[in-house]
Amino acid sequence: MAAADENFYKLFSRKMREIRAERGVTQSQLARETDINHSYLSRIEHGGRLPSRAMVLRIAQGLGLVEGDQQYNDLLEAAGYTGSYSNTSPRVVKSSQVSCMELYLINQMFPKLDEKSQVEVRLSLRLLMEGMDARLRRIPKK
Repeated sequence: MAAADENFYKLFSRKMREIRAERGVTQSQLARETDINHSYLSRIEHGGRLPSRAMVLRIAQGLGLVEGDQQYNDLLEAAGYTGSYSNTSPRVVKSSQVSCMELYLINQMFPKLDEKSQVEVRLSLRLLMEGMDARLRRIPKK
């Protein structure tokens, strides 16, 4: 596991545990509410797995978070995703919605881009990767 990935695992697990405890929801309740296997949910919460964006959205919904709330966006960002970008043009997304690690990496790859352009590149890459991930899931396994 790469160091950047490991940071997202830990950050997301800490944020998920914090919100769950704050709302008084047990792992078992969350597992039932989200229809996610309890042991898988436990692995996520202990930093052993990093869920897909779709899974993070299910968890957010199971925790009673509403799209646009600060905790909703914090949970998505902790997993390395931006909050609500599907409804937002990349041109108006704030750099605070992009992880520092991703901005650092893009800055290393494209040193002459300004911050706004770096955010746009990063969001474009994220959308591309999520689209590829969705397509790969549809390919039948042999």
